[in-house]
Amino acid sequence: MTDDVLKHFQIGLAPAERTYLYQRLADKFEEKDLLDSGLFYLSDGNQFYDIFFGRIIFPLTNDKGQVIAFSGRIWQETDSQTAKYKNSRSTAIFNKSYELYHLDKAKKGTGKITELYLMEGFMDVIAAYRAGIENAVASMGTALSKEHVDHLKRFTKKIVLSYDGDKAGQAATAKALEELKDFSVEVVRVPDAMDPDEYLQKNSPEDLAYLLTKTRISPIEFYIHQLKPENSDNLQAQIEFIEKIAPLIAKEKSITAQNSYIHILADNLPSFDYQQVEQIVNESRIVQRQERVKEEHPPAAISLPVTRQLTAVMRAEAHLLYRMAENPVVLNDYRLREDFFFDTPEFQILYELLSEQGEIGSEELSHQTPEVENAWYHVLSLDLPAEMSPQELVEVEATRNRALLSKDNLRIKKKVQEASHVGDTDTALEELQRLISQKRRME
Repeated sequence: MTDDVLKHFQIGLAPAERTYLYQRLADKFEEKDLLDSGLFYLSDGNQFYDIFFGRIIFPLTNDKGQVIAFSGRIWQETDSQTAKYKNSRSTAIFNKSYELYHLDKAKKGTGKITELYLMEGFMDVIAAYRAGIENAVASMGTALSKEHVDHLKRFTKKIVLSYDGDKAGQAATAKALEELKDFSVEVVRVPDAMDPDEYLQKNSPEDLAYLLTKTRISPIEFYIHQLKPENSDNLQAQIEFIEKIAPLIAKEKSITAQNSYIHILADNLPSFDYQQVEQIVNESRIVQRQERVKEEHPPAAISLPVTRQLTAVMRAEAHLLYRMAENPVVLNDYRLREDFFFDTPEFQILYELLSEQGEIGSEELSHQTPEVENAWYHVLSLDLPAEMSPQELVEVEATRNRALLSKDNLRIKKKVQEASHVGDTDTALEELQRLISQKRRME
């Protein structure tokens, strides 16, 4: 390690003498305070001994940069100590389930930063620093806890997970992803079952920097790699695999990302093509949406207009909106049509919300009128087949357009009658001509 690295991380050495530190502090502190510090233990013979001896010492600091604990690593291969690493025990000022190694320097100031790398051990953080990555932290050898997550929330909204590449590290990554659901997350998979420190030992700092910055993948891509069956030709294994991944893809808001993941998944499933995978993802999305509706708005509390009160236009538009909500590809197709709009005001508002955000949740609905909210739950209550027929949307839209023309014909008839009633012959003839023209279009 260079002098810069030693200074930046304040790395030192605890001599092999078992009472080296105690001898220098014994006359300055009470025995109770020495024991409470976590730096000493009392033998059966009532003798104080240092916890750390014959080890390279790595200070652990809080997010203000104050030293609160230590970690020690043996530095001689002939050392008889069994544990390669030893950490301070929990004390009044050190909670290993909350503190994060190097956070004080990684956060760079008092405000939030764009992203933080989250690693397993402090040696990985040091390796990242040597590769020019200064915003890395580690959970100090313990599993990522809710307290760690709450701590991270104070400083960033994005996490780059770079745990060890072995099976245990990848399992820890999967578990960490569950804890980090409120963050934007990317994953770095270290090759050949190595951790970042081992990778640096076998490669250059530039190689590690490239790995950490240019090879990131999304959580869904990670799960595809992680859960892919060893025997990809086994049909049952393929089914179990797709049943695990499809619900994850269904939650993705980006249509482009969804399509990419479906292609990746189909490429990994010899027995399934793109259309089949897409259908399974769509079915997962329907189930998820129905579950959310039950949780957010119990059916007994929903006041829906009965079907016979709905016009033909409204029934057709509810059908179209349902398909848009359940299938991002359908929604995107309509987004690209600048001339498309819903005649029903409540459906138009819902369509605009869908177009902007890709989905509608309770938070978005809470800002709308009761009429819009009820319209949405009516759409979700439709009992339509999970699979769309090839001409379904064309036929529904044709039905809607005919109903719109009929509605417009009634409006024109009324204008003809009103113009005739007041003796406005020119207007009456003009509107009558429009009526005749529209009826011909409907034939």
